[in-house]
Amino acid sequence: EVSCFGNDAQSDTGDNWQVVCDTEEWLETEPVKFKHVDTGVYLALSGQQFGRPIHGQREIIPVLELRQ
Repeated sequence: EVSCFGNDAQSDTGDNWQVVCDTEEWLETEPVKFKHVDTGVYLALSGQQFGRPIHGQREIIPVLELRQ
């Protein structure tokens, strides 16, 4: 969710993500990338980890390009 708009009955395109695979099919054993359809940004780990509200939770950030 990018826009934090709506509910189960009403939403907008901020909810739309594309699963990007290196293979033709999404294989459980292979990594995938998530690309936001409207903005073109990918989800990535920032390297930050927190203890609250969930112990060990990691921060997710948007990035324009992914490093290999």
